[in-house]
Amino acid sequence: MKQFLIAIICLIGFPLIGKSQDVLPIAKDGKWGLIDNNGNFALKPIYDYIEFKWRGNKFIYNINGKVGVLNVDGSVYSEPEYEAIEFYSKVMVSSKLNGKWKLEENGELITPSTFDTIYELNQNLMALQNDEEFTIYKRDNKAFSDRTYEAISRYGGFLHGHILNSENHDLMDMETLEIIASDVVKLATFGRRHGIIKFADSMQLYGKKDLELIGPRFQYIEHQFDEYFLCKNDTNCFLLNQNTKSYKPIKNVDDINDIQGNLMVYTKDGLSGIVNLKTGKQVFPAKYTSLALKGSTIFTKNGNLIGIAKTSGKEILPAIYNDIEDYGNLYVVRKARFFGICNLSGKEVERCRYREISVFDKNIKCYHKKTLTTLNISEAGTVEDRTVYDTYMKVSFTKARKPRNSSTDVSFGRSNGNRNRINTAANMKGWYQREMKRVKNDTVTTVYGSWGLKGDDDSLLIKYQYRHLEFPSDKYTFGYRKRPLKNLNSDRALLTARKRQLVYDITKKSASDYKAVAATAYCLGLFQVVNQIGKYKLNPRAKFKALNYFDWDYYALARGCTKTGVLVDSGGYVRFDSLTYIGNYSENKLLVCEGGEAELRKKENESSTKGVRSFYWNMGFTAIDGDREYPYYRIKKGKWFFINKDGERMNEEPFDFAFDFRNNTAIVLRKGKWGVVDTNMTEIVPIAYEYVSRSFVENQQFFTVTTTSKGSYLYNRGNSSYEPTEISSFSNYNDEVLLMRKPGIKHGPYGLIDTNYRQIYDYKIEEVISYCNDYMVIREGQGDEEIHKVINSSGKVIFDDIKGIRIFPLPYGRYKIQKSKSNFYVIDKSGKILIDRFKAYKLIDMNEDCIVYFDSNLEVKVWSKNQIQIPPKKFVLKGFNPKNNYALLQKGKKWQFIYSLNEKKFLLSKLTNVYRLEDEGYLFKDDNEKIGMAHYNGTDTLFQPTYSDFLFEGKDWTFAKLDYKTKVLINRKGENINGKEYAEVIRNEDHYIVKEKNDSSGIMLLDGKMLIPTHCSTVSKKNNWYYDANLKDKSVRYNLDAEIIHTYEAKAGWGLFPKGVAFSDTKFDYFSSYENPYLRFKDIQPISQDQFIVGQEKVYGVYNDIGDTIVPIEFHRISSTVRTFSVRYFNSYGQIDTKGTVLFDAKTAK
Repeated sequence: MKQFLIAIICLIGFPLIGKSQDVLPIAKDGKWGLIDNNGNFALKPIYDYIEFKWRGNKFIYNINGKVGVLNVDGSVYSEPEYEAIEFYSKVMVSSKLNGKWKLEENGELITPSTFDTIYELNQNLMALQNDEEFTIYKRDNKAFSDRTYEAISRYGGFLHGHILNSENHDLMDMETLEIIASDVVKLATFGRRHGIIKFADSMQLYGKKDLELIGPRFQYIEHQFDEYFLCKNDTNCFLLNQNTKSYKPIKNVDDINDIQGNLMVYTKDGLSGIVNLKTGKQVFPAKYTSLALKGSTIFTKNGNLIGIAKTSGKEILPAIYNDIEDYGNLYVVRKARFFGICNLSGKEVERCRYREISVFDKNIKCYHKKTLTTLNISEAGTVEDRTVYDTYMKVSFTKARKPRNSSTDVSFGRSNGNRNRINTAANMKGWYQREMKRVKNDTVTTVYGSWGLKGDDDSLLIKYQYRHLEFPSDKYTFGYRKRPLKNLNSDRALLTARKRQLVYDITKKSASDYKAVAATAYCLGLFQVVNQIGKYKLNPRAKFKALNYFDWDYYALARGCTKTGVLVDSGGYVRFDSLTYIGNYSENKLLVCEGGEAELRKKENESSTKGVRSFYWNMGFTAIDGDREYPYYRIKKGKWFFINKDGERMNEEPFDFAFDFRNNTAIVLRKGKWGVVDTNMTEIVPIAYEYVSRSFVENQQFFTVTTTSKGSYLYNRGNSSYEPTEISSFSNYNDEVLLMRKPGIKHGPYGLIDTNYRQIYDYKIEEVISYCNDYMVIREGQGDEEIHKVINSSGKVIFDDIKGIRIFPLPYGRYKIQKSKSNFYVIDKSGKILIDRFKAYKLIDMNEDCIVYFDSNLEVKVWSKNQIQIPPKKFVLKGFNPKNNYALLQKGKKWQFIYSLNEKKFLLSKLTNVYRLEDEGYLFKDDNEKIGMAHYNGTDTLFQPTYSDFLFEGKDWTFAKLDYKTKVLINRKGENINGKEYAEVIRNEDHYIVKEKNDSSGIMLLDGKMLIPTHCSTVSKKNNWYYDANLKDKSVRYNLDAEIIHTYEAKAGWGLFPKGVAFSDTKFDYFSSYENPYLRFKDIQPISQDQFIVGQEKVYGVYNDIGDTIVPIEFHRISSTVRTFSVRYFNSYGQIDTKGTVLFDAKTAK
């Protein structure tokens, strides 16, 4: 998309034009007007700005900072008396006057000009702010809110009104403005359906869909799990079911851990118990720190020790064991590292002394060091036989049983699910568990095992084999032969999934190769797929980690994952495997990548990377974890194919990369070249280009293709021509020259070319340190070989091996080349040294014939074309005025004299505290170090001692300091010229930046002329040929004559080359099922099926599809409207109709 960047930018900043307009906006030299369809003035360009407002179907116009409204025919709707106007619709408008806004609708005044801010909340509600107080206006019934608020916001489906002088707020209906809840402290939302409103001393549940308050207020409400909430008032406690919206009084508890049937596991004062919700009776007392309910079994826990109890209230095993496994007819228990056996009554059959116990169908094997004890235990749990072997060989021909319940599988203090709910859903679909009869305490009990599928005649269609079932749809069932993980919500669960290899990884190895960053998809377990309608199992050998089964409803192959990404037919057989990328079905076609090496990437490259998460979702994973710094991945050496709806491969020869099909075409890459293919794999754009991108205009697609030339070209926008060149790159520029590098060299020294592309300096320049006017200081070489030179714009060396690093212009064609404050040269145009470095400390004054300066000893010296003799001897020169050739002399330590070299006589004698000689008189200091000025006649005082110092001086003026924070501009009589006081004055090479005490800035030239008034928040000179200034609500670009060449609604960020020289090394072609030889431009943007905005290096025009010029390529911006093209040329805007007829010429402003 890079090639469209400038073309898109060119549309920004135009006044928009509506379909219902009768006139069009134009600008002439920065002034705006309107023309009709024939190009005649409907309104002469006299306004500062005109813009069409779509929502109001009117123009707003600005003159002298005031805004008014024009109708679409150009007639005045309202006079320019406002500071700003904002339309919300054709009938509703707000306007700002004297800093305050008013609101009108259909010409009727809704509110007077009293509000600081007015803005829309939605189509029906308006927020009006005045002195930090907000009122809400409802448009449909013209009503205002009953209360005023400190702020208005939206959250959780409510409109929030923040109450004055309070941290609380009202909750209001967004449509009706009805107050649903008042004095709300906080709104807590969770899930999709409900939230909790918190008041100062109570809480209340509400439904998010219809904003309905559910039940009464409580002092405490907390979500427990699933649909259950715990609600409290004083000592009364209630259980709320959010599905039924019913409240049930319960025992006063702190937390609810689980609910199964009528049994509720609760926590109170750090201890857990069980209560019957139906009877209210205590089932199991609260004496353990935690409980876990599993059917009729209660696992008890104190610290890390576990026991067993029954829901009848009987405690079977005390909480003295580390683990307990329930096998139906016995318990295997563990203390520390040793295992034992307890019968169902809780009696220890074998004490905890074995290192391992395995339970089989008819016997139990207990291993202890070198002995093996075998037990035969009846279904009732009694020991029928016991044998001890001193030696044994550990060989098993049958698999050991799994426990029915285990303390390691339950969650203490949390819900352990509702077995009855799962059973009911499974039985309705024909799934039943194997029933096994067990004798317990002389009674026969039923034990349930694995799941199998039965037919309508009760015959077993799928044998008992699944430990867990999932029902993702009515058509398919997922069966897990190994019990899956319960969830993937904890680090422990994710670690378990990785140990069981229930993951899919894409990695990014670090440089050291010791640490790898991975993006991982997790699953709960491996599953098989059963067709629930036909009641048969799909491919019995296929086990999936993830599967998008719903693909089979529309396509022959479904996307999924086994060990790799796969495509599976409706019989469950894998047709394509080893897939490292699977996309979405797009236009009945699926993009996949086979093989290759997948590696994570931080940044997206649309021509080589894909999204990690989208790939995982496409395979069917829902649990995805990984480093979010690497959201993309690239496949090296992968083979890319398209698969059609019938599951057939569309391209026999693989691609190296590809995009999805759109409009029956796909952009593809093969052997480093891009092209476009159709559904028959026919190349409609040859696979031969550096890059291809797609765009749509009026439902027609276009392909922009890029070809890179082997050579480089210079583009001259003056005649729109390319010229071959050996130059490989340009760097910064000024008005006359460009820096360039040797052909093919990306790094290294520069040479210089002029604007006619002629090389004027060899490839030796490491850096341009500074430049001004016709001169620049350059650096050649590096390190010990580094030297500085001064060259002119013709490439001629003016001063060789100079030690300065900055060059500044001086009057009378001289230059100052400076490295530090006292280390500088003064040279003339020819490069001759007038004052050598370290000879001068500070320049004082100069004219055509001489330069006055302080030397390093702070003594006044004069350089002159003709050597100046300053008599008499024994006097020390302390100052010199080159205009009238007056010298300030000092004899001894006290007395000062003013001497005329022209008249060769003393004008004034025995003076003290003379500061400097000026043209009209001399400056002197009083006892307070304040400076005044006296006339050379010795009697008249031009101005009394007032100023503490003088800063930068011009011909007839100077900046003087009143105090530390105040500077003023005074004439030679000490009078304030403009009456202003400045907080800061910054001297630049050819101008001053002056800042007033209100932080407004402007530009003053060195001759004292105010170029840009002090109405800018910031102002600066850019690229030696324009100024950028930020005003209150916009940014302005001025040329060097302070003429506005562009106005920005936001801060300026782009510039035009002043001489029209630019660099290009690429060209672009357009395709629309055929190659278009007429459109070859740097930037192309379709605006219709047969018209294009085209650009070459920041100038634009309009061409049609056969190469005819509609608008010549010479404008800085172009915007396409319904009837015309709005074009900008510097600070003028014009209109050209769609046939190319100029209605108003932006170049000539006629």
